[in-house]
Amino acid sequence: MKKIIYILIIYFIAGFNYLNSEEKVLKFIAIGHIYPIIDDVKIMEKLINKINSHQPDFVFILGDSKLHDLKYLNMFKSRINSKIFFSPGNHELRKFKKRYEKNVGYLNTVIKTKNIKFLLINSSDNVENIKNFLKKNLDDNSNSYNVILTHHRIWDDTL
Repeated sequence: MKKIIYILIIYFIAGFNYLNSEEKVLKFIAIGHIYPIIDDVKIMEKLINKINSHQPDFVFILGDSKLHDLKYLNMFKSRINSKIFFSPGNHELRKFKKRYEKNVGYLNTVIKTKNIKFLLINSSDNVENIKNFLKKNLDDNSNSYNVILTHHRIWDDTL
């Protein structure tokens, strides 16, 4: 049976610890929809300091965070002291899809660790493409977890 963890994080920071077989704690933080605060230097400084204080293994930025703009993308990459990955939001894709793809390099991606597979999905894609990506990349191994990260709720039929 597949072990799947669905995580929806749009407006807040969340951390998740997973104790793997080597007794090492894997920590990640997922944030998104931060475009309303991204130009406030003081707030962003506090946010980045808070993220770095947790010393996560991974940071996932899940869209609507001006990821199409190299200024912000480089700020995240240079200031966050963790491996960082991105998932596009509707704000990036509505007008800036080509710039987002050029700057980030992907719309969907998979990050594998020993026991966890993180699937970052472009939730603005059509349902068939999302289903195909999931079918291709979900792991049936009972000793591992699949963590799906995306900007939107992928089960919402109104999108």
